[in-house]
Amino acid sequence: MPCLLSLLLMTSMAIEPTAAPTAPSPPTKSSEPAEDAAPREYVLTQEPIEEVLARARACLGPEFRTYEERYWVVLTDADYTSIKHIHRDLKSTRHQFIRLCQVLGSVRPMPRHKMLCIVFRDQDAFSEFASTCGRSPSRISAAVGGFFSPLDQWIVFYEPRGIPALVEAREQIRTEREELEAYRKESERTNDAPRVEDQQRKAVESWNRHLEQQRSRLDRLEQELRTSITAHEAFHQLSWLTGFVDCRGGWGYWLHEGFATCFETDDTAYAFGPAHESTLRRDGFRAALADNELMPLRTLLTFHNFADVPPERIKVFYNQSYALVRWLYRFRRTQLNNYLRSLRERADLEFPADFVRAFEDSFGPIERLERRWLRDEIDQWNASRRDP
Repeated sequence: MPCLLSLLLMTSMAIEPTAAPTAPSPPTKSSEPAEDAAPREYVLTQEPIEEVLARARACLGPEFRTYEERYWVVLTDADYTSIKHIHRDLKSTRHQFIRLCQVLGSVRPMPRHKMLCIVFRDQDAFSEFASTCGRSPSRISAAVGGFFSPLDQWIVFYEPRGIPALVEAREQIRTEREELEAYRKESERTNDAPRVEDQQRKAVESWNRHLEQQRSRLDRLEQELRTSITAHEAFHQLSWLTGFVDCRGGWGYWLHEGFATCFETDDTAYAFGPAHESTLRRDGFRAALADNELMPLRTLLTFHNFADVPPERIKVFYNQSYALVRWLYRFRRTQLNNYLRSLRERADLEFPADFVRAFEDSFGPIERLERRWLRDEIDQWNASRRDP
């Protein structure tokens, strides 16, 4: 189980394209708005779903079916049971995203058109799509389970059933079932004493119960992983298409992934988002804190996309970004809202060179805030150990 939990940390990554989407140019001196005019925002223009679908269809085979609901269109070669779960999780993520915008005082207009979600049954097919139509320069790591493409405006991921570790686990269960069946048939052919036959029968029943429990655990884990990945990538899609994100590149990668990991949940029937804790992310952050593996905050702020993060630091980066965004949301919410607003409205920032200055303009000196943040995290951790 710890191995599979570690896998979850790696399957909800989003891939950012190397080129930023085209955005409106900042106003020149000759066309400066009047002082009482609203600050200009930089928002990704949404394409009609028909155009996005046509572009995706050109990259996908005829086995991909179309499932539509109110806000999303899903293209998939997976089974219908999975799609029902994905539709539910997409709608729940949209609802929680709207709540987040309301709490932050940053209400955004929701997308005018339906959005596209592409779900692969097979990990290899997903990886091939990412390297051809997903604008990834090469075949992506098997650890990456999904991504959002601002250039194409779609989210893409593959069914957790296709994760190599889970495929291996199901194959092991299948092998043990064959062994169990062979044992049962062998027991029926022998004429043992009644007492021995009773022991063999109980052994078969116990073995069968164990395999059923393992199968149920895998089914539950796959559903939880699917929900977590769906919510993570749907947040990326909503935040870009609503203008919650500054499409010029003003958001550091920690901000993108910090919010997205806060949206990870294993059950969308309950509220989720930065106001609610992810036990898995929290424990991963605390483990890095205890092992002195955290990156300096000044370093964390400078990563612009996925390629900037050293491969050996990816897991720490995601957990640390989660913890920072959640702490800012809980204890520096007004400053966080002002920071997000400034990234959307200020035309004088040149990214990514000004990541640090933009952060300090809203939160003050980085090292001082970092000391307070980590002190709060340690105090909360100690309190939880005293009161289990």
